[in-house]
Amino acid sequence: AVQVNIKGHSSQATDLQRWQDSTPTTLLSIANTGDIVPGTDIARSFGTASKRFFDGYIRQLYGNATGTVVKNTSGATANVNHVGYITYTAASGSEYKTTTTANLNVSWCVVLVGGANNADIYVATSGVVTVELSANCSAGDFLTTSTTAGRAAVNTLMRPEVFAVALTANVGGAGGTCTARLYCG
Repeated sequence: AVQVNIKGHSSQATDLQRWQDSTPTTLLSIANTGDIVPGTDIARSFGTASKRFFDGYIRQLYGNATGTVVKNTSGATANVNHVGYITYTAASGSEYKTTTTANLNVSWCVVLVGGANNADIYVATSGVVTVELSANCSAGDFLTTSTTAGRAAVNTLMRPEVFAVALTANVGGAGGTCTARLYCG
């Protein structure tokens, strides 16, 4: 497996000292299968500059998608390409959840780097991403939440709950994917 490392540092150090004196920390690993495996506590323990580096790296991997690290509190493993939404409380911070409510109007996101329940994950809130679907779609179709947690429903009409537009078609039915441009962000 290939590992992508960034270095932790003291916020009091100069830029040069930060890179010379710090110990590498594994950010994520890319398995032989191509799956991205997040490192321990992805970016919560890293400073703002390192968080920006992580965001930039994810943008390179995922077609300029932008997003954030959140805690998965959906009650299940958050898989790559799954659709969910973000909630925020002062006590818990940002959390990822899923829904089985069709056309829910929330702060949508798509999982880029998944993880187990209560683990940190990385989600896209804007940009071009791959989205798991509940049905076939055509390029230009609109996507909303579906009655299947983690999958997007396909609509031919624009509605307030639309979070993305399909850029490619899916003929694989439920569980298939398409490339989509997120409207949220």
